[in-house]
Amino acid sequence: MITGDDAPSTNRLANKHARRRAERARNKMQSLADQADPPPF
Repeated sequence: MITGDDAPSTNRLANKHARRRAERARNKMQSLADQADPPPF
């Protein structure tokens, strides 16, 4: 019972953390790309 209740919550937390980590990595890559190639204006 306890394990059955725990699995979904931990899985949801892991998914949320993975999504946040992926978003942060994508933002860092975007910022690095912007620094490497500044907009021409």
